[in-house]
Amino acid sequence: MSIINLIRRYRYDRADFRLQLGMVINRYRVNIIKFFCSIVSSINNSFFTFHFRPINSEDYNLWSDPVYSTPLMALVMQGPLKKENNFTLESIRIYKKIFPNTHIIVSTWEDEKEKYIEQIKEEGVFVVLNKKPLVSGFGNVNFQIISTINGLYKAKELGVEYVYKTRCDQRINGINLNEYFVNLLNYFPSAGGFKQKKRIIASSYISLKFVPYLLTDMFQFGNVDDMINYWSCELDSRSKSNRLIKSIRDLLDVKMSEVLLCSSYLEKIGRKNKWTIEDSWHAFADHFLIVDRHIIDQFFYKYDYYNEFGGHIYRNITNNQYITFLDWFNLYTNFSNKKNNKLESVIDLPTRSTIINKNYEY
Repeated sequence: MSIINLIRRYRYDRADFRLQLGMVINRYRVNIIKFFCSIVSSINNSFFTFHFRPINSEDYNLWSDPVYSTPLMALVMQGPLKKENNFTLESIRIYKKIFPNTHIIVSTWEDEKEKYIEQIKEEGVFVVLNKKPLVSGFGNVNFQIISTINGLYKAKELGVEYVYKTRCDQRINGINLNEYFVNLLNYFPSAGGFKQKKRIIASSYISLKFVPYLLTDMFQFGNVDDMINYWSCELDSRSKSNRLIKSIRDLLDVKMSEVLLCSSYLEKIGRKNKWTIEDSWHAFADHFLIVDRHIIDQFFYKYDYYNEFGGHIYRNITNNQYITFLDWFNLYTNFSNKKNNKLESVIDLPTRSTIINKNYEY
C-alpha cells in the first residue's frame, strides 16, 4: 500500500488506518528493525543485535527429544502472577509442551484474582495459595522463601525426585532441559562429606563471580530434598537495612537475600563460610553448577527486559560480573591454576567498580 493511500485512510477511517498501518509494519518489521539497528550501531560504534521470542504459546512449537526414561520432576513457578500479555498463563502452556513427565506447580498469593487462578487451574496444573508475610525481609526475601518453600513441599508431596524453581514473571524457553540437567548432575557429583545429595544447578543470571555466595535465587534445579533444604531458611525480621550499601562488603554484612540463602544453605550442609571470594569459588565448585542463561533461554519480563545482555559489557570487567558455565568449569577442573592472591581487595571496592589488572597477580 502506498503512503498516499495510507494518508487517505487516516483522513477518512482512523480504525482502518491503524489496521492497515499494522499490516505494513508487520510485513516490513525485520527491515525496519535492521534499519534501526544500523543507526544505533553507528551512534555507539558497536554491533547492535535483536532477537524475537513468542508472546503466546500458539506461536511456540518446539519440543524436547523423546527419551526412554526420565525421573519424575516438578516445576515450581513462584511469586505474583504476571497478567500482562497473559504471561504466566502462556508460560504454563509452553511448559506443558517442553517439560514432559513434569508436574507444574504455581505457588502464588491468596489475594490473586480468582478468575485468573481458575484459568490456571484449567490448564491442569497445581496451584498453591500462600498468605503474604507481615514482614517483607530485606529485599522482599520472605516473599520468595514462603512461596518457594510451599511450592517445593507440594512437589515433595507429589513424589518427584527433581524440581525446578523459577518465577511467574520469568519464562524458560529452552528444550531438552530435563535430560540435560539430570545428565549434568550425574556427570558432576557434588563434593563428598556434606549433607547434600546432588549439586544445585543455578542460572548465570544474577549469580555473581566477585560477590561471595551470591547464587541466583531466580532459577534453580536440583534434588527435591536439597532444594527444600536450601529454601528452608528462617524468615528475615528486617524490612530494610539501615546501612548504606556502597561496597560488596556492605552487601555481605547485611546479607542481601541471595547471599543469605546461599550462605545459610552451605552452613546447613556442614560447610564453614570464610566470607572470601576464594572460599565462595570453592563452594561453587563443590556444591553448585552454573548454566548459562542463554542455554536455558531465560527471559525476565520485568525491569529493563529489552536490554537482555545489560550485564555483559566489553569495555571493562566489573565486580558485579556474572559467573558463567565456563568460569564454573575452570574452577571445578583446575582451581589451583587461578592466580587470585590480590583478588580479595575487590570486595572493598564500590559496587559496579571496574576491576583493573593490579587486582590480580600476573
